[in-house]
Amino acid sequence: MNWERPGRWAAVIAAGMIVAAAPVRSAPAPVAGIYEYEVELTSEGKPSNKMAQKIWVKGPHIRRETDTPRGKQVVINNPDAMIMLIPGTNQAMKVPMPPGSKINPANSMFPDMGKVKQMKKAGKEKVGPYNAEIHEETQTMNRQGMPPGQVTTRFWIADGVPVPVKITNKTPKMLMSMTLKSAQPNAPVPDSMFELPKGTKIIDRPTQQMQPTAPPKTK
Repeated sequence: MNWERPGRWAAVIAAGMIVAAAPVRSAPAPVAGIYEYEVELTSEGKPSNKMAQKIWVKGPHIRRETDTPRGKQVVINNPDAMIMLIPGTNQAMKVPMPPGSKINPANSMFPDMGKVKQMKKAGKEKVGPYNAEIHEETQTMNRQGMPPGQVTTRFWIADGVPVPVKITNKTPKMLMSMTLKSAQPNAPVPDSMFELPKGTKIIDRPTQQMQPTAPPKTK
């Protein structure tokens, strides 16, 4: 099986999930609903790309549709696996969660707002119609498929909004930003949003291919 094409799409997913590495993911997910963001990726030496992303959340299930330069990318996260539909085909790549893991996929997309507010304050700024307070943290990262080094994550938090109105991740070679365009907390989401189209062929991909490289053992 040629993984070149799915690999390119996996890179886009990884870029969109940098914030998932932060420790603020351990809290309960926000209320179910529908959220729309504008995502912008800027890599060193390359022009920036803007993409629209729509997110459906229902309990431990999440669906993300991203309009990328190569077409619409659909990712469905369930407690047991991440499934990525490969654009232009009837195939989907499935990456199971590590054995014994108890991950709420929605937690990897949205932070614990209480913990965010305990982070370092970095000023205030208006984002669209929202008056937001900025909080940030810096971590050392070493994840497969991402540039090593430090990543600074910023969250723009507005009163009365259950998700950040803006998120940025800055690494030595890349800047990713997500800006909230619309929010519908508690909007009904049908179970069918988390099902694959009929006839979809599943391609299993080992979990370790999507995991961070383990650090060397010390003697």
